[in-house]
Amino acid sequence: MNRSFDEVMQDFVSTDPDVLAFTAAAEVHFKTAAERTFGMGERIAARREELNLTQEQVAERSGVRQSEISRIERGKANPTQATLEKIVRALGAKFVIAPLP
Repeated sequence: MNRSFDEVMQDFVSTDPDVLAFTAAAEVHFKTAAERTFGMGERIAARREELNLTQEQVAERSGVRQSEISRIERGKANPTQATLEKIVRALGAKFVIAPLP
C-alpha cells in the first residue's frame, strides 16, 4: 500500500502534552539563537558599511575569508568567538558579551 508523505508523517506526530511542550520550547530556543546570530551579522554589516569597507577589505584586515564574512553578515554561519573577535577588531570595534535586555 502506498501512502502519501502527509500520511507517513502522521505516524510521527504526537498529541502528548509533554512532547508538545518540549517541541514548543525547543522551537523558541533555536529561533532565539538564530535571531541572535543574525543580529550579530547585521551589526557587523552595518559597521562595515559605516566605514565604507567592502567585505574583501575586512577579509584582508581580519584574516577571515570574504565568503565567511558574507555568511556571518547574512546570519548563515555559526562563527566562533575567535572569528568574531578578528572581524570586530578589523572594524575598529570591541567584541562584548552582555546580558540580553
